[in-house]
Amino acid sequence: VAYDQMSWKLWVGGGQDTSKVPTVTTGNLQQQILDDAANLKNKGQKAKTPVKVAISEVAMSADGQSATVTYCVDLTQVTYIDAQGKDVTEPTNKARIPAKNTMVPGSGGHWLASEEEETGRAEHLQGRLSGLPEEPVQAGEPWFQVRHGLPVNHK
Repeated sequence: VAYDQMSWKLWVGGGQDTSKVPTVTTGNLQQQILDDAANLKNKGQKAKTPVKVAISEVAMSADGQSATVTYCVDLTQVTYIDAQGKDVTEPTNKARIPAKNTMVPGSGGHWLASEEEETGRAEHLQGRLSGLPEEPVQAGEPWFQVRHGLPVNHK
């Protein structure tokens, strides 16, 4: 929950305040979030909510050193605006995305998101998004950008 709260405050704030990123993330995911925030800030864009997140499962590893949070994020009502307030929402950003986060213990008893991956295919408002891989993908790939309200750069 803390991770989702941080990420949405970051995207709604246009990537301006990254001070909370290290308090809820670690590793490659942390760097990807910082890079994505810088990209959003440089473009002068912000996300406008509502966003819905439904957590379906939290599973601890046998050794207690990690947990997997399985969820679906609904971005179908989220819009994106530029610095002038113009709607710049890409149709591919309107999606429902099943995903999971791997959480690891941090200092002070807090859990940190260390990985994030899609667990199924994202669904677009008018059907499934095309071109997304069947296997899990990592931060920086298009589904991850959609998940975090970032424009997807299709070639």
